[in-house]
Amino acid sequence: MIKINLLPPEKRRKQIPLKRFITIVMSSFVIVWVGIYFFMLFQAAILQDTILSAKESYQLMTKSIEKKEITEKKQQVINKKNAVVTGISKNINAEYAVLSNISELVTASVWLTEFHMDEKKVVRIKGNASSYPQLATFLNRFENNKAFTEVSLTSANVTKVSNQEITQFEVTAKFKEL
Repeated sequence: MIKINLLPPEKRRKQIPLKRFITIVMSSFVIVWVGIYFFMLFQAAILQDTILSAKESYQLMTKSIEKKEITEKKQQVINKKNAVVTGISKNINAEYAVLSNISELVTASVWLTEFHMDEKKVVRIKGNASSYPQLATFLNRFENNKAFTEVSLTSANVTKVSNQEITQFEVTAKFKEL
């Protein structure tokens, strides 16, 4: 079928030539793709900057974490040393207090040869006395002292040294802090 347009040329709808139409469509297509390309290129640059800043942050964090771990290890060593010093000073203070109390109990005719105190604050004392009554006086003073409980004479032997009788003894007691 043949179409005939009888309208005058001014009123007719203008036809776009096929070459022009293809050129417009292709140039629009190219412009859109170039726009998409540059948009993606811009997005890639932003992501690369983000990755770079994340790497820098990671490196700074790893250095900080390493410093923190080293500091924590040093702190643990210091805490261990402090615990040892504290334990020693507590033990020294306790032993000093025990010896101070015992020195008040010892008479002129009683002398001590060995002293030991364990973790449970049980005191074991070995010594010599010039006579059994002197040992009894020492034990009496020991039992009446408020710093000690459960005082017991574990052994007492009389021996002769240079024509003198000496009583060797061993006493155990529990020290209670005042």
